[in-house]
Amino acid sequence: MIALCIFLSALCAVISATDTLQARFATPCITPNNEYGHCVEIQHCSTFTYFDLFNPHSYNYDFVVASKCGPQNEHQTLPKICCGKYTNFLNRISTTTQLPFTLSPSEHPQPSPFPEICGNQSIVFPSRILGGSEATLSDFPWMARIRHRSASGLYNYGCAGFLISEYFVLTAAHCIVSKSLASIGPIVEVQLGEHNTETNPDCERRNNQTWCADLPQFIKTGKPKVHPEYSDNNQFHNDIALLPLKEAAQFTKFVYPICLATELSQENEMWLAGWGKTENQSSSTIKLKVLVRRAIKNYCVPLYRGINRRILYSQICAGGEAGVDSCLGDSGGPLMVQIGLNTWYAEGIVSFGFGCGLKDWPAIYTNIPYYIPWITRVMKHYVKKHVEAVQIIRY
Repeated sequence: MIALCIFLSALCAVISATDTLQARFATPCITPNNEYGHCVEIQHCSTFTYFDLFNPHSYNYDFVVASKCGPQNEHQTLPKICCGKYTNFLNRISTTTQLPFTLSPSEHPQPSPFPEICGNQSIVFPSRILGGSEATLSDFPWMARIRHRSASGLYNYGCAGFLISEYFVLTAAHCIVSKSLASIGPIVEVQLGEHNTETNPDCERRNNQTWCADLPQFIKTGKPKVHPEYSDNNQFHNDIALLPLKEAAQFTKFVYPICLATELSQENEMWLAGWGKTENQSSSTIKLKVLVRRAIKNYCVPLYRGINRRILYSQICAGGEAGVDSCLGDSGGPLMVQIGLNTWYAEGIVSFGFGCGLKDWPAIYTNIPYYIPWITRVMKHYVKKHVEAVQIIRY
């Protein structure tokens, strides 16, 4: 009897750990009760541990159907659901439905604004420099360059951003409202799928074969949504903004969204990418990548306090190695971790630092998991407006 109890306790611990890991790296979603959840396979949602998937007469069967967040062609016995705290509707009396699990995502009453699949990058060929900083053609296909147009009609590139869905690019708020950007004009579009800013198309020759990327996509942007509590006061708190796209990005090997982390991982190795572009300087024509280490918060908080910068829970510290930091990436670009073989998550947004590549001075990044609720609300608002606009046009 004691052995059985020990076994069951161990089994529960394993299930709990698996559920926690699944939730940490799952796509955020909204349940039918308008609470935040994680889109996971139903067996990884402890809320529905005792749910009978094959009994449509179950009292909460219709709630599970309404919670579906996976693709239409998913495995019928392992559907993905938006896993929250409840197994039933809180604001209405549930009525049993006979709907199958083939409910289309477009018919879902609370669709997630995030893509069903994200964070994958194709391996066209390995980097030509072992351990070098130059990215390959297909590395980091979510990277975006933000394009401005001045009063005289000249186009200029400011910060970077990164694609998180077919209609949204995430970036830093200071890349939208910084006074130093006034001279290059307002944001008009983003460029996706770029590698070498001096060639078009971008090609590389390997093993007597020429490999070329698709031409970059230029997509017009709507009105940027800056976090309401961001202030251009040099503290860089709430340094986050969303750029809605007026047309859907076309996903390819060279244009693809990155996943957003809903919790900070324990990964020590993190990556930055970009063209070395900040809001007022540039340093590379080719997309670069650089490895940085996660820094201990207790170290960088007093460090920055010494220069009158207050580091909050909503910020992340990383880097601090001489000559290696986000100066080799872009302002507004992602601080990334790789989970598993080939799934990438953005945990931070390049925000600010002291100097550039100074030893023992980690750079500061916006903590993306902290802002998942805000990001989700903004995206759902824009998606709702887009759907309503389409309905008006149709009818």
